Amino acid sequence: EFEKYISISVKEFENVNKEIRTYTIDDHFKEWWDSTRELYDELREKILSLDSRMEEKAVSPYVGYKIWAKVAISIKIQKSKIVLELLRVKPSDLNDPENKTKEVEWAMRMWNKDVTHYYISNRDDIDYWIMLAKQVVKKFF
Repeated sequence: EFEKYISISVKEFENVNKEIRTYTIDDHFKEWWDSTRELYDELREKILSLDSRMEEKAVSPYVGYKIWAKVAISIKIQKSKIVLELLRVKPSDLNDPENKTKEVEWAMRMWNKDVTHYYISNRDDIDYWIMLAKQVVKKFF
């Protein structure tokens, strides 16, 4: 009996394991999104240099940047811009002198955490956003 249970479990595991997909950064880009890819590559380098503990993980809806098990930053890539999400903060928690961030109002209901959006559409936006991201890393990590 016990051997039968184990062999079924292993077989089921193998079937499920075949269906699990591992996502990569490349999965978030279409071939013709060259300008957004260049923007992302520059941004990615700066995010990873924010903290030596920062880890990158691509999942289906976003690319997450986490320290320990907590995702601090998530990125959603679109054709003409990058949507950056700072987790666990509201815009009022940040020193945002140009008032460029926007609160995701339904985030607390859906995910039980505050989320603040910032949109990057060109290289000039990167340094400002990094200044905001540093605040989140300093506050929570």
